[in-house]
This record gives sequence, C-alpha cells and structure tokens, in this order.
Amino acid sequence: MVLTSLMSGNKLKMNRKPKGMRMIDIDEIVPNENNSFDINGIEELKNSILQYGLRKPLDVYKDEKGFYKIIDGERRYTALKKLVEADKIEPEISCIEYEVPSNSINERLQLILANATRIMSKTEKVKIVEELLEIYEQLDPKPSGKKRDWIAPFIGAKSGRTAQEYINIVERKNKESSELNVDSNETESKVKNEYDLVELFKDFNRLIKTIEKINNKANEANLLDIKIAEDEKNNDVSVGTAIINIKRIITKFNYCIQTTIDIKQEKNEVQTTIGEYLN
Repeated sequence: MVLTSLMSGNKLKMNRKPKGMRMIDIDEIVPNENNSFDINGIEELKNSILQYGLRKPLDVYKDEKGFYKIIDGERRYTALKKLVEADKIEPEISCIEYEVPSNSINERLQLILANATRIMSKTEKVKIVEELLEIYEQLDPKPSGKKRDWIAPFIGAKSGRTAQEYINIVERKNKESSELNVDSNETESKVKNEYDLVELFKDFNRLIKTIEKINNKANEANLLDIKIAEDEKNNDVSVGTAIINIKRIITKFNYCIQTTIDIKQEKNEVQTTIGEYLN
C-alpha cells in the first residue's frame, strides 16, 4: 500500500502503529539515507537536552541489518550522539519502534511528514515540494483531490493556494534548468565543431612544414631527380615532382578548411547582429 492513506480529505493522519517504547544503545541507531532535511541548531539542542532531558523519543524501525533506522528525530540523534561522545549522557536512548515501512515511497513520505511541524525556510519548502512532485508521479492510485491540496500539509501550508506557489517555483526552476542544458549542449557542440576545424587547420600547416623539410633534405642529398614511380600517363615521377604534388593537394585542403572557418565566423557575426537588432 502506498502512503496515500496519510490523507483524509485535506488533513494528514498518522497510520503508523508503534510496536512499543524501548531504550536503545545509540551505536545501534543509524540515520536515514532518505532524509533530505538540513541538520542544524545542534548546539542549542544539546544544551536543551542537558538542561531538560530528551523531551521526545526518536522514532525508529529495525532494518534488515539489525540497526534501528530513524524516521523522525535525526536532529535529536545528532545532538545526542555528540553528547554521548563527550561522555555527558548515557548511551541508551529513548525510542519508539515502528513497523518497517512497506516501501521506499512510504518511507520518504513518513520522513517528510515527520518534519511537517518544523519551522522551515522557503528554500527548504521548495526542496520538499520538489521531492513531493517526484513522489506524486509515482503514486498509483493518485490521492483524491488536487495535487496542491495533497502537498499543502507536508509543508505546513494552510491552503492549496500556498502550496501552488511553491509548485510554480519548482516548475519554473526545472524549466529554466532544462533550457540552460539545451543552450549549454548547443554551445558545447558548436565550440567542439569549430575547435576540430581549427585543429585540422593546424595539422595541415604542420604537415606542409614537414613536407618542406623533406624537400630540403632530398635536395641536399641530390635525390629530387631520382625516379620513384610513373603516373597514369606512364610519365616518370621523380622525388621532387612527388613532393610538389603532395604540397599542392595539401594546400587545396588547407584552403578549404580556412574557407569553412571564415564562413562560420561570418555566419556567427550575422546572427549576433540580427540578435542585437531584434533585442
């Protein structure tokens, strides 16, 4: 069962049944990897625990490895852990044990629900709504009523309208991120294409210099007039003639590449001018 049953009309209800209260060694308790809430205000919480004790037990369940995983109270756990390490309190911690959540979505919703009563910043609420929208798409069946009304209680909102404001922020953020990725990919492709052409242009220039060195060495060794092949018309082809033909072909390729680069640069300049005019 997916945790759509946490909602009754527009009100949240807890459907978790505790197995019982127990004292658990803090080394047997582990944080929940699905908890995305900020862990802050620990020093103040430590002082409060030292002065007044632990006012609310940790909510945990026993995982498959035998550890007790937190579903409510990671801030308290963090403060308690530091106090135990400082030898200021005993390691046995008051906990309420619950049944293992039926699935990962159920567990994530319980974690969010456990933090619904916290005073949250706008940034935290946006982060929670983003996660809730992702979870909502996975729910089957979907909760009754509007999506915004289902989300509202999880962020302590009194109405769906308030929740909708956060939904709009998330959707706008995702749209801007998507557009940014598209622009980034296009720019990267364009830069890579132009970079490849420039590198090819440099390679041809290096090749021309190498051919020139070969020509000079052959000339010094009196090898330019030596026949090395015949062309399609059965004419003799000497070393010097072969070098001249190779240079001619390389120069043609070189010219084609430079022309392509010039055309691309002119096109970019025209597009920039049009864009400035339209703006």
